[in-house]
Order: sequence, then structure tokens, then C-alpha cells
Amino acid sequence: MVFDISTPERGIMGHVRLGKLPTSQKWKEIIALLGDDGTSAQALAEAVANAAIAGLEKAANDKTLVAVYQMLVDIPQAAKEKDFQAALKKIGIDVPQNPTLDNIAEGMAKTIDAISAKNGLRTDLGTMAKQSAISTFLEMSDNASQTLWGSNTDDMQSGIASFTDTARFGELSQRFHADLSHRILNYHLDREMPRHVSVTGRFPTIADMNVFQAGLRKHCMESSMIMRPFARDWLGKQYSSQAKDGSRPKMDAKKSAGFIYVSMNKIAKEQRQRGKDA
Repeated sequence: MVFDISTPERGIMGHVRLGKLPTSQKWKEIIALLGDDGTSAQALAEAVANAAIAGLEKAANDKTLVAVYQMLVDIPQAAKEKDFQAALKKIGIDVPQNPTLDNIAEGMAKTIDAISAKNGLRTDLGTMAKQSAISTFLEMSDNASQTLWGSNTDDMQSGIASFTDTARFGELSQRFHADLSHRILNYHLDREMPRHVSVTGRFPTIADMNVFQAGLRKHCMESSMIMRPFARDWLGKQYSSQAKDGSRPKMDAKKSAGFIYVSMNKIAKEQRQRGKDA
């Protein structure tokens, strides 16, 4: 059986926890690779990716993941409004006047947690999606806000609003999917990796394990590159249905769910192909 991280297994306080390690042949192959000092970090990264494919394919069933992605669509739209605070409140994110990036990130976290509670269940996948969205949002918004003289509140808002551009949104989406994929793959490794960090193990030093993590991160970045044109074209299609008054249509949860369903399956397919090519 391939372990499915989107399937509820209740733990303490209703949180979905990792159950028994998967016993599929693919996972057994990975365990064997962890014990083989002759295996390259990149080959090991590819093998781990193959083991997590089933979880990626079913990820779109997670309501929190859909809501998280919806925020990445809505927040840049809100940043185009003169009253940024009020615009964020309309999409369910409470922040003080003239919010900082940290204020917005905190508001995102609270809103996502409330959505999970409303759904009656927190999943590990939903938690990872929250972490990926906030991490990606902070990093990319901060970079987009920087000018030769630093940045101020207006620069920050303009930087966030820049992701309404379809090409920029494609990059934002790709980086989010790369980060989420990396977290999902590490999720499958968390219980096994510590057993192999020793003088005689697969990773004699932390530096050796970092080499592996670099290979895994590289894999996730490369396998998610297909999201740039896909997300760009998807957002452009939504914009093409602009109202006559020039306002842009709201990308509702149903449209975001459809996008997530296709995008996660695209990444799973890409990783499957990369596994065959490795």
C-alpha cells in the first residue's frame, strides 16, 4: 500500500498524523538506497520522489490546500486596491492599517487555521501547504518590494500587486509547488533519515545529508517548472473574462480546486517521468 497523506488518520486534538511507514516496493527500494553508500544523492532524491507520487496525485482533495492557493491568487488582487487593509479583510485576512509583510503572513496563518477548523480536521498536507504558501509569499514579496533605497509600505504593496501579472504569478505558483513538493517528500523521509546519519551510515556527517537535501530541492524546483506556463495561462484565461467595466473576476474556490487538481497531477506525472529517466 502506498501511504496517502491526504487520507485522515486522527491523532491527538484531531490532527492527522503520519501512520505506519508505507510498505510498497518503491518505498523498500528507497530504504535499500539509504543503506547504499555508493548511491548518489540525486539518484536517492529521484527514488524518494517516486514513492511520494500517490500522495501528490490525491493532494487536490485537501480543502485547506485549495484555500491556501486561493489566497495566493487573491492577496495580489487585494494589493491593487487603495485601501489594502479593507481589501484583505474582504478575503478573510485581518491585518492592522498599513500592514507589514509579517502582519500579512500572521493574518494568513490565522485564516488558514480557521478554515481547517471549519472543515473539522487539520491534515498534515494542509499544514505543509500553509507553511509553503507563507514561506513563498514572504520570500517573493520581499524580493519584489526591494528598491535601490530599500523598501517602504508602498513598495511592499506594489511588490505584492506585481503578482497579478500572469508571468509573475507563474513564478509564484511554481515556487509554491516546489516548496510544497519538497515538504511532501521530506514528510516520507522524516522517520527514516535519522537512522542513516552516523559514521557508518549513508550520511556520515550533516554536510553529507545537506548534499542530499540540495539534490532533493533541485529535483523539486525542476519538476515544478511546468507550473510557470500552466499557472500563467490559467490566470490569463480568468482575466480574459473581464467584465465590461474592467473589473477582474473573482477566482473562486471551485476554479482554484480545479487548478490544484490538474497542477498536482501534472507534477506527479513529471516526477514519475523523471523517475523513469533517472
